Amino acid sequence: MLYQEILSRLAACLKSDDRETFITECLSNPLPISPWSLWTLCSLVKHRQRQEFVLHIVRDKLSGDPNALAEAGAFGHPPVNRIGLVPANTDWEYRFHGRGCCLTNRITGESIDVDFYDETGDWLKEYFYEGYLESLKAPEIWEQRVIELHPSLETVALAFQNLIENGLLEKHPESSVVRLGFDSDEFLRLLERFEEASDSLHQKLAAAFGDWGTLIKGEVSRRDVSEAFARTRLNREQALIQQFERNDQQRYALRSLFEMESPRRYEILRQAFSLPPSGTVSAALDILFEMNDGSWCDEIWNLLGRTDPDGDLPQPHIWHTCLEYLTLHSSDREGVRLNLLKTSRHEIGEAAILALQHFPEETLGLFRKALYSKVPDNRIIAASALALIDQPWSHEELLAVLRNSDDQEMTAECRAALREIPRPKLHQVVDEWESQNPHATETGALISMEEYALQRTQDYIRIEMEFLHDRVLPMRTITPPEPPNS
Repeated sequence: MLYQEILSRLAACLKSDDRETFITECLSNPLPISPWSLWTLCSLVKHRQRQEFVLHIVRDKLSGDPNALAEAGAFGHPPVNRIGLVPANTDWEYRFHGRGCCLTNRITGESIDVDFYDETGDWLKEYFYEGYLESLKAPEIWEQRVIELHPSLETVALAFQNLIENGLLEKHPESSVVRLGFDSDEFLRLLERFEEASDSLHQKLAAAFGDWGTLIKGEVSRRDVSEAFARTRLNREQALIQQFERNDQQRYALRSLFEMESPRRYEILRQAFSLPPSGTVSAALDILFEMNDGSWCDEIWNLLGRTDPDGDLPQPHIWHTCLEYLTLHSSDREGVRLNLLKTSRHEIGEAAILALQHFPEETLGLFRKALYSKVPDNRIIAASALALIDQPWSHEELLAVLRNSDDQEMTAECRAALREIPRPKLHQVVDEWESQNPHATETGALISMEEYALQRTQDYIRIEMEFLHDRVLPMRTITPPEPPNS
């Protein structure tokens, strides 16, 4: 069994007295799984222990029942505040959500989030694990190397997949969560012996995992190690390209090629831009923005021409991201402007913000289109941006919606945005509108989705304002002209 092979290799690493001899043994008999997966496995063994800590807090400090959370979700929360400090352990803050609970250390920022699927804390959610890695300011040896090998964090998904394929993780029958495929107690005891160890032992650990890059960085100067490192990189590159070509977790394969600085990464990026609009194309655009390389305009114009701004997701987002890139790098400003006006359904709020920065003459028309849109996201984005701008013209756009409508839902975002602007006269206008158009708030345990959205609108606006703040604030000095024939 692979699990037993890994345990034996860790035990041999601890027993070995001679680093060079152990490295030679590992070179001649490598484990049949990549270092990307092995470091992730070790971190997950440690993470299961952290999830046990969350289980203990939920069950013993907060009177929670993990089975009730698993079966009833939010209706299974214990009779305590949803958010608060852990009794007798106030360094930690808890937050119940759905079927889970998140603990955040108020001093270190460490965040451990667990969804419960039974009475245990065994089930690991990839997204929560990535969030844990992101929260770490001083990672331990296991997490430090996982982060170095997966700088974007999202490519940890490939390690999860590989560990499942090798039987080291097992999937839940009805969910995407996983758990360790073995009893981890002995594994955990071995890992703990490495945590306060010397650099020499850490180098032997890297050799045990076939992580030759760590040895080279650690100034192990051996030709056979350098050759093994080159082989490992080549094998990784070939495996990722094969995954990309067979559309197997394609976006993560692309991202991983850039993380390892593969010589073929630009070739594969060009292939990604020739694909139909998809999550892979979105990932390719993200990479292009990170590169800040203006030499890809031909590929992006071609992609824009194949993308419908009002099509199915993720086409609207891809369309807008293409326009963002072209406003920065293309000389065809008129072509960009004409494309900006094409949307009639999605991304209108984003288009309005882009217009304010690059095409002020189109700004008011797009903001008005967004504020009266039937798509709530358009209204949220536009109203939030106008509140941040906080100028007479932006106030007028928000107020005009209240003058022209008595609809609770269609004015909710503008009313919430006006309340976020620190100007009492604007708040008074909202108060008067609400007095003239009273709303009978739904009560009881179950309310309609429309009522829920109305009650959360202020939160949505605040969240969006925080998200847009740094992007929109520099545009505050721009006053867009009234469009012709308005």
